[in-house]
Amino acid sequence: MTENRQGYVISGLCAVALGLVLTLGTGSPFTEKAMGVWTDCLVWLEQPATHLRGLYRTGRKWVLERRFLIDKMSKMEEENDALFLSLHLKDALDLRDTLLKSTVNAMVDLRLPLSWWEEIRINQGGMDGISPGDPVLQKGFLIGRVNRVDGSKSWITLLASTEEMIPVVVRETRDVGVVVGDGMGGIWLCYIPLDSEIKAGMNLDTALISEIIPPGIPVGTVTDDIRENEQGYREYRISSGADLSRLYDVKVFRRGDMLP
Repeated sequence: MTENRQGYVISGLCAVALGLVLTLGTGSPFTEKAMGVWTDCLVWLEQPATHLRGLYRTGRKWVLERRFLIDKMSKMEEENDALFLSLHLKDALDLRDTLLKSTVNAMVDLRLPLSWWEEIRINQGGMDGISPGDPVLQKGFLIGRVNRVDGSKSWITLLASTEEMIPVVVRETRDVGVVVGDGMGGIWLCYIPLDSEIKAGMNLDTALISEIIPPGIPVGTVTDDIRENEQGYREYRISSGADLSRLYDVKVFRRGDMLP
């Protein structure tokens, strides 16, 4: 133990002596050279730490800027969606006003039990300006199209019919599909990819790709009844905005009125 104490004392005395020499020798060429060498050593030793600190600051700044940009983009997407829905609603209202100006009221005068979900007959025909392919609405929602036209009568193929296929677009996601009936009162949105983000409560309108039916006519809403077919597509049951089981009076959109 005595030897250890002696070693500590000797080391301390050497450190004090070195300090005195450097202090007393300040300004001499030897001291300046020694301090310069020591400074260069310290700089070399500090370089890794300085470099790491610079990398940390750069990385932290990049993360903060990226987070800021992501938050800003998310906010812009929300504002864009809100603006889109607002413009779409305005377009839909404008379209509805146009439809109302070009529609004719009609009464359902025949609906056979064997084809209850397939077709109906109305008391308006060719003499009233109705032509095959004209959209038919109830409560502002599409229920089918004119199939056959006589002088004073017309037959309407309903959306619930297996013979009717209407291109539609999901208003919120812009997914495009086809509405098909099952012949038993059900309406299904078909040909939707499995990775689609469609959810219950979203709205369907007629799509722009249809050459017969004008775009933007409301069709119905998506329900939570979902199935998958053998082709790898998802199908959603649609709740019609109209009451397809009780059709007494309808409106027929006369496309001929829109022609120049």
